[in-house]
Amino acid sequence: MMQNEWLRKVRLNALMLLVIMLTACSSTPTLHPNLQTARSDFNNSQQTDTLEQYISKQLRLQKTFAQFADVEYLIKSHLRLVDAYQRHQQQALAAQSIEQCKKLSVVRAYLAYHADCLLSEYQLQPSELLLQKIALMKLDKRQQAYLAYYQQDYTRLSEHLQSIEQTHPLDAAILHYQLGYSQSNIHSVTTSLALAQKHNLPQLVTDSLFLLSKLHHQADSQQLSLWYFSLAQASAQAHQPKLLKPMQQWFDSAHKANK
Repeated sequence: MMQNEWLRKVRLNALMLLVIMLTACSSTPTLHPNLQTARSDFNNSQQTDTLEQYISKQLRLQKTFAQFADVEYLIKSHLRLVDAYQRHQQQALAAQSIEQCKKLSVVRAYLAYHADCLLSEYQLQPSELLLQKIALMKLDKRQQAYLAYYQQDYTRLSEHLQSIEQTHPLDAAILHYQLGYSQSNIHSVTTSLALAQKHNLPQLVTDSLFLLSKLHHQADSQQLSLWYFSLAQASAQAHQPKLLKPMQQWFDSAHKANK
């Protein structure tokens, strides 16, 4: 009788332990409200600010990620800042962010980001040895697309672009623009423009419109060139007024040569 009671208690304790373990496994830790807000702001960041404002905002978010030791978002923020610093002609700061990105991403849990850090390094300081190192790494489709672009393998880049347009539309928009620029491919630039408009990337909208004006001018489609140029002007006026003068200089020179 006592043995049966002992077995019953053992089974009950085992059942309770199993419930506790399952509960612990199924529950996810609650993030601090400040970290939740910072992640949300980061994920919903739109490049509608001036470049200076954008950099300042990313640095503020980065401080919050550092405060809570959020390594994944620290890596992501460094990758964003690398791009922003390069566009702002701050190469030394871009190099510093790359070094931080590389240090953080060598931890096993974040190795998936290490290739992105190296791709950013290649963009800042091209090196055939570095490109060979990246090619030997395990890359996802998006990273393979960037590698193909840096290797100037435009056929493979086109193939990868088809597979990432839905999963990584922002990267696809940038790479479509680069492909169009490198190959004078009007279709690629048109695709870049559509993606940039859909995902609210005003700088890329302006750049794509202006490039389309240039490409149609080269193709001797002057009416389309003029139409795209007027759209590029309107976009630059709203988001990048500093571009208006060099854009107008190109237009005057191109059409003067056409007369």
